[in-house]
Amino acid sequence: MADEDLGRLGSNFRLGLDPLPPQPTQGDRLANNSTGQWIRPDYNDPITHQGHIGYAHTLAANTTLAVDYTRIEGRREVRSTELNPLIGGRRLLANDFQRVFGNPTYLASTRILAAINKSRYDGLTFMFQRRLPRATLQAHYTLAGAYSYGGSTGNRSGAGLAQTYDKPLDKSEWGPNGPDERHRFVATGVFDVAYGIQLSPVVQVVSARPYNLTAGSDLNADGNNNDRYIDPATGQQVSLNSARGDNTFVFDLRSTKFFALGSEKKVGIFAEVFNVFNTANFGGSYGGNARGTTFLQPTGFISGIGGPRQLQLGARFLF
Repeated sequence: MADEDLGRLGSNFRLGLDPLPPQPTQGDRLANNSTGQWIRPDYNDPITHQGHIGYAHTLAANTTLAVDYTRIEGRREVRSTELNPLIGGRRLLANDFQRVFGNPTYLASTRILAAINKSRYDGLTFMFQRRLPRATLQAHYTLAGAYSYGGSTGNRSGAGLAQTYDKPLDKSEWGPNGPDERHRFVATGVFDVAYGIQLSPVVQVVSARPYNLTAGSDLNADGNNNDRYIDPATGQQVSLNSARGDNTFVFDLRSTKFFALGSEKKVGIFAEVFNVFNTANFGGSYGGNARGTTFLQPTGFISGIGGPRQLQLGARFLF
């Protein structure tokens, strides 16, 4: 008997002396319209195939340029599938439950986690670096694309249900996923200016992330409200993650004043300002439900970077 089982029996239960509680009388029966989530028996850990190639060249004294290309392909990633969808208003397994148990409504919507999903990332990065007597400059530009089925990569919860229950790997399910950013530019510098002051700016400019547009209703009547939006201008259903949020812009700045303490010792008093211009960066956090009040409107902020403006003061001792 496991420890958690003993805990449920109470602190006064005496193993081997007190009788066990009565067993459930219908442990082999489901309640009507039971729902749940299972893991497919052939479930396996996800794997990735990664390739990288790079080249660096010295353009001039203290000036370098590096070019790197990375390709990552994910396999056996998690995708949620539907075992018992509605088809024509009746559950797929209703007839089987009627025949075996005499009740067609034992099982309602049931999800199966399957290791079937695929993803792909391609990134081409250019890095330029220049060292000057009183300054260091570095700039990165990345041209990238991140795609997968269902708009998600191999995390624990996995990609959501396919629009058509039996076509989780249909070409219509392939599209950009949440972290997809076509362009990313980052520039940093360290400048020694007058009076022992050092300035260190960081600039990030990133293109908009994708988000999905849904109709807000179950168009195909399969019991899952995940059907994609129909564009009224064309009368056609949009592709997966077809919408884009806004571009991201973040400017951070660190200013340091050094004071000599004799010999090689000195102390630096610094002030750091994050998101100097207090730019609101929503990324792909937009409402995609066509029937929602926030449709095509921002609903949150991109995580990790670009929060509200912050000021931080500090000091460091160098010796």
